[in-house]
Amino acid sequence: AGMVYVDVVDLGHQPYVDSWLQRRSEDKAQLAVLRELCDKCLNKALDLKATLKEPVPVPDLCCVTSLCNMFDAVATPENGVD
Repeated sequence: AGMVYVDVVDLGHQPYVDSWLQRRSEDKAQLAVLRELCDKCLNKALDLKATLKEPVPVPDLCCVTSLCNMFDAVATPENGVD
């Protein structure tokens, strides 16, 4: 038996986003909107981040993970998101 190591640089953030969207909701319409927003905006935001000087560098995957966690925390039925 062996271990396979795959670097996040090789995979990028898309597998995490796909997994998050699968866990997010059963609502197909909401998933379509979230996927479209991620496809349209996430790469542009990360490209912009790459041009900025960060006092403490943060890997792109950590930013994407934080974005997903913040969205989950705010997008609740109590806040009008079903």
